[in-house]
Amino acid sequence: LKGFLLDTVISRLGVALQKAEGSDPGRGWHLQGPVRNIRCMVFDCSLKQHAARKKKCKIETAEGRCPAGEALAEIAAVLASSDFASYLETLTGLVPAADGSVQVRCFRPGIDYERPRCTNQSQLDVVLCLSGDTQAKAPTTLRQRREQKRLRAERGGGEGYTEADEVESRTAEAAGLLAGPAGLPPALPVLLRMPLAYNTLQVVLRDSQTAHYVEPLVSSSASSRWEVRISIPVENLTGDEASESESDEAPDPAQEKVHADWYREHRLMFPAEAQQTKVVRVEKLLSKSEISKFMSEVKLVQEQCLCGRTQLYSKGPRKGWRTTYLHTNGVFQKHFATLSEKLRRTIFEVDAANWKLLEGRQAKNLTFRTVEYHEYTPGGQLSAPGHYDSGSLVTLDLMLSDAGVDFEGGSLVLPEADGSQTAPEWKKGDAVLFVSHKYHNVNPVVQGKRTVLVLELWEGPPRTCAHRCGVMEPCDYTLERSLALSTGT
Repeated sequence: LKGFLLDTVISRLGVALQKAEGSDPGRGWHLQGPVRNIRCMVFDCSLKQHAARKKKCKIETAEGRCPAGEALAEIAAVLASSDFASYLETLTGLVPAADGSVQVRCFRPGIDYERPRCTNQSQLDVVLCLSGDTQAKAPTTLRQRREQKRLRAERGGGEGYTEADEVESRTAEAAGLLAGPAGLPPALPVLLRMPLAYNTLQVVLRDSQTAHYVEPLVSSSASSRWEVRISIPVENLTGDEASESESDEAPDPAQEKVHADWYREHRLMFPAEAQQTKVVRVEKLLSKSEISKFMSEVKLVQEQCLCGRTQLYSKGPRKGWRTTYLHTNGVFQKHFATLSEKLRRTIFEVDAANWKLLEGRQAKNLTFRTVEYHEYTPGGQLSAPGHYDSGSLVTLDLMLSDAGVDFEGGSLVLPEADGSQTAPEWKKGDAVLFVSHKYHNVNPVVQGKRTVLVLELWEGPPRTCAHRCGVMEPCDYTLERSLALSTGT
């Protein structure tokens, strides 16, 4: 939520933050550790002590308490109030499982960081981020926006999330500080990264298997990362929220209803409705010669490192499963324009004959959100009962291997509303299309190699970032970052 604080509040706060930059933090701040996990400055802003201090603010300030810390503590007191808790409950539909904790933190350039850490249970991370860029002007042109995005990426100081299994399987030396600015090793796969932003409230729901981190700022940064953070425990995630975390729980229809209004606003089927739609198979969409040519060209693209790709894991939920994002920097549209148009036309034709999800939408706004080249080897699978392609309209899977010849196992399975399952018997060159919000999984590959091309059509801008993007705004997940993560360099 950008521009969260009122201009009058942010103006006063900005003056205090600017004065605090580069100076002795003064009384009220203490160093948080241990340094093997975290290093940052934390302000003493317990609500009882802060209320008492407000009565003798002049005395405390004269004795050296940091005005910036005091100003942030006042905001923290508001965010910890029952009124704000009610606001969050309305915003998220979640009821806290226990009281949350609030912190005022400062990450100084070239000094502070937080390595990936997990919690004991699911929680809501609520962060009001204040980078100190109080005089930064909003970009008005595309060139200015691109320049701003580049500078933010180089500056560091963002925060993100990664899988707990990956954190636990690596030593501190191997993991580094994760996806920081130039010169720091981005060794772990990032699930979500949020660049440093001024006067922005960020709300993230995560489970106990997701680790959070804060990148270090480059030493040359003109300002610190100031933040007010609230951590609110919630009931352990099930169903819809846990689908991307490989939950073993069945989808929760009650939780799906929470999202129904949002889905209908954007004319998306929510999962309970999508289960009632049928799966469509298009036979021999590509010939064997077309497939052979396409796969040879993709191999060249991979060898030339033109597209983002995931790391090749030896264990965990993505073991034996690697994805190349062919939409990176427009590669699929440029190098495979004929195939791109053929698959797009197929999606429109199948939708018109079956679901009519695309009716009434402007064709120019319907683009490929992601184009993924999946390679499954023994053990590779997608085993999340509640998994679906959230936010997309229609998904097309194109089989590029011969089942029973090139690989064994690896069946595509789609649960139906009546409790049965659809497992299409598709052959090399066949395509399977379904509503993106329909649950789907891939059984483990037993032997051989299963290769599939997956495309998702959505109503939004064509994505050129090097991963499956979850936002419609400009994304800073670059090819260079993806390649660094995939190789661990």
